[in-house]
Amino acid sequence: QAYKLGLGASESELTINVSGNAGLSSSILQMNLLHLENFPESVTVTKQKIAVSTIDKQLTLLGIKPEDVMLKIDVQGFEAEVLKGSSQSLSTIPLCYLEVSLTPLYMGEISFLHILTELSKHGHAVIDVFRGIKTKDGQLLQLDILTRLSKK
Repeated sequence: QAYKLGLGASESELTINVSGNAGLSSSILQMNLLHLENFPESVTVTKQKIAVSTIDKQLTLLGIKPEDVMLKIDVQGFEAEVLKGSSQSLSTIPLCYLEVSLTPLYMGEISFLHILTELSKHGHAVIDVFRGIKTKDGQLLQLDILTRLSKK
């Protein structure tokens, strides 16, 4: 089931920057120059107001137990905010799959190491890594990481 709803750190209304590459690079954050230089087709073509909720609230509203979830986060630089909104449930969610940037592609994007630290605070450890996008000259910019809740 799909919901017309963004995820973040709190209940709010925010503006999303809709990208010209069929929306694949759409983000609440603005793209930085590195992103636009390497992927010019991803330029923002319009902006829309969106309702934002949290993972914690949505799991409760939907009656889903966190221990039954595999969380996939691909939010174009907004990962840290989504993780903040899952602070009550993240320590019981068994698996997380996230796209993370080695080099920020969006203004205000939190570093890969910060994301790993946050996941670790909730008992998650990286169990696999998948190569993501690269610059035109071959520099790796993003990874997808799979984390698992450590056994206690």
